[in-house]
Amino acid sequence: MKWISFIFCLFILIVISCGIDEIPVLSRPQFKTNNEIDDYFEFKATEDNDEDEFRGFEVYYKFFSADAEGESAANYQSNYTSVSEVEAAGFRRITYYIDSDDCDKPTRILKPLIKVPLGMRGTATTLTINFGEAIGKGPTYSISSDEEDYISISALPIRRGIEDTENQGYYKGFDTYKKTDIDVYGLGSIDPAKKVNILVYVLSYGIYNLSEQIYSDALCLGYIELQDLNLEE
Repeated sequence: MKWISFIFCLFILIVISCGIDEIPVLSRPQFKTNNEIDDYFEFKATEDNDEDEFRGFEVYYKFFSADAEGESAANYQSNYTSVSEVEAAGFRRITYYIDSDDCDKPTRILKPLIKVPLGMRGTATTLTINFGEAIGKGPTYSISSDEEDYISISALPIRRGIEDTENQGYYKGFDTYKKTDIDVYGLGSIDPAKKVNILVYVLSYGIYNLSEQIYSDALCLGYIELQDLNLEE
């Protein structure tokens, strides 16, 4: 009787296993350029990601003191290949908000994803993350098509991956920093006039079976220097 139960259970397990779908694999974005002079990163979306699963990109950042000529940031440029490794290393996900002032109480919806529009997901596209206006105005990103007459999509300002403790539900921008902020911890003792490196990783992001998040391997875009970063008490 035990043998019959065992065989039956084994049969059910085999049937269930045969019916399990293989989780699709997303292609890693392709590095294009890291322009240290103008403070922007460029990378390309590949054409072989399935449009049904692929949604866009998640971008992760981490600050480093530039006192050692970028040595500490450089050590992080080839160490991580997955989203879990990037997060475990203390990198924070870049976010942005959709602000709505059309109601009595404005709603601010966190969007932690650089979304590629559906019509552009099967084509070659170039994405730019521009930190050139990071001090004061905040950085932005844009998407352009490589196959049509340069279609550029204006983007909302990018936000840091930490919540503003004084304004619950709001995420901080790249224009003001406190020495107690988690993402700048360890930089509080540097001279405000000195430079700070920001190191950036990017991953292709998607949804499988309507709910399961899937990622490509991580790509390090390198680092640039943010000048005159003022760390407040």
